[in-house]
Amino acid sequence: MQTFLRFILCSLCLLFIASAATAQTNPTPASTTGTATVTGIIKNGDTPFGNVALSLVPDRGAFNRGGNFNQQPQVNSAYKTTTDTSGKFTFTNVPAGRFRLEAQAEAFVGTRSESLTVADGQTVTTPDLTLARGGVITGRVTGSNRPLIAQRITIQRLTDDGQAQPFFGGNPQGIETDDRGVYRAYGLPAGKYLVSAGESDTGFGRGGPGRPGTRTATKYAKTYHPDAVEITQATTLEITPGQVIEKADIRLGEPLKRYVASGRVVDADSGQPLAGLLITASVNSGRGGPGAGGGDNSATSAASGEFTLSGLLPGDYAAGLGRSPNSSTNYYGKTVPFQITDGNISGLTISVKLGASVAGIVTLEGVTDPAQKARLLQAMVMAQVRSAGGGGNAAQGERGGGGGSTGRSSVARLNPDGTFVLSGLAAGRVTLDLNSFGGNDTGGTLSILRIERESVSLASGFDLADGQQLTGVRIVAAIGNGAIRGQVVVQGALPAGSRLQVSARSLASGQSEFAQINAQGQFRFTGLLPGSYEITVSGGGLAGGRGGGGQGGRGGGTQPNNTTQPQATLPTVKQVVTVTNGVETPASLTLTIAQ
Repeated sequence: MQTFLRFILCSLCLLFIASAATAQTNPTPASTTGTATVTGIIKNGDTPFGNVALSLVPDRGAFNRGGNFNQQPQVNSAYKTTTDTSGKFTFTNVPAGRFRLEAQAEAFVGTRSESLTVADGQTVTTPDLTLARGGVITGRVTGSNRPLIAQRITIQRLTDDGQAQPFFGGNPQGIETDDRGVYRAYGLPAGKYLVSAGESDTGFGRGGPGRPGTRTATKYAKTYHPDAVEITQATTLEITPGQVIEKADIRLGEPLKRYVASGRVVDADSGQPLAGLLITASVNSGRGGPGAGGGDNSATSAASGEFTLSGLLPGDYAAGLGRSPNSSTNYYGKTVPFQITDGNISGLTISVKLGASVAGIVTLEGVTDPAQKARLLQAMVMAQVRSAGGGGNAAQGERGGGGGSTGRSSVARLNPDGTFVLSGLAAGRVTLDLNSFGGNDTGGTLSILRIERESVSLASGFDLADGQQLTGVRIVAAIGNGAIRGQVVVQGALPAGSRLQVSARSLASGQSEFAQINAQGQFRFTGLLPGSYEITVSGGGLAGGRGGGGQGGRGGGTQPNNTTQPQATLPTVKQVVTVTNGVETPASLTLTIAQ
């Protein structure tokens, strides 16, 4: 459960911090300085391409639990340089790891390299990265014979089997029409494309109400070039290398009508109206309640408990309590589904109950550096609730009986003194976790040592009764910046299709970290707390499957026609190492394959 919670929060919060590029230099990142060098040449066709800004970024495929990249520098590291007049570039002081080379040349295609594996002290010369000017599609979007401003444009690329896939080309932030109603999509590889403007067929389609950044209040039905509302009637645009397709105009119909949904929030036990609660509407996907934050389609209940959600397009919705780390509530309840067709909706009743809460404090152990202590205030405490017996409980607002609910989770920011309050929780089994931004090799990773209350351990979870207000919870954390750098030596030949994997299990907490083993048999764990760890290298996979023996976590696919193949059995090798903060501990494991 803790692994899942960490993954969810890290997926939301990881940010890349860019720094200015200077010719033939790459400022040493704040995270890790290495001893490797990466060099190569960028070409524009057959001609050297000078003055191209480049970035060497960690390969995201090496993501693991806790927000670290195995064998990677800090995720927000910025290794940057610029090609000289001969198209040559050099990155120095690169740590060991897996990277991708990215060229900041948005109008060109071929701007990313394949994954590069870098070892300590190694000089890696990359294959020439050849760029070519991408294609362009441009046109004008109109409605009622006038240009439409700030309309979002969707580009879809057709696969070989005719499937339409979203594609952004050189416009990673999206494409909008300008003050003339003109759009321009550039950096497009050769291929077949569909271009459209307007909304999808759900209330929160791309560019719909609640999408951050939408500057226009007028919405139109999704329409493909030139004026098709059905994708089967859309005109396909085929681009050859570097081609510019002009006058790919789109004519939109009448603006879509928008509607409101209104109702009341009441206490489920007393039936009395409740004021000041945030109510949100979200597309009803059948997977739970509204998302945090509320967006544009949110409202606060009045003294009478009444609320009005406006700007809704036709579609299926669910209304319920909104919550976020900055907007909490002591209540929880089931969401109410409703449908907008061609009119307003009224009479919605959202029944909520006073939820349970968990209050406590987070402290750091063994940290004296004020800067390190300040990192604690970036943390969030998370609670996840499972109802008794593991099933849904409609009375408690749990999943079940159709529709979603709130109360199954809560997130709280820390106060300046380290205290926190998690509120609006349903009854059930509660597990707590802690996550922070910016875990890295130098700063270390924030990890929980123990969770307790009145000297009783709560690390494995605790039961919370309906409406219970639990106080005095203490989360003791530490910052680990120990590391393990290992080498796996394989004696003998790995069976075809087998793969190796490595884990590091803390003998104190029992928690495990996982890393990839690269083609050279190297692996690395970072952000570890001091203590003893059991390193385990094992293998598996289907004989004859895909993948090489040196790539942990890769390969091992199934055979065509679902034919079951004999499984390749590999020995398991273990080694116990002791980790110290600020020190990289070596490990070497030999895997002997029986011939």
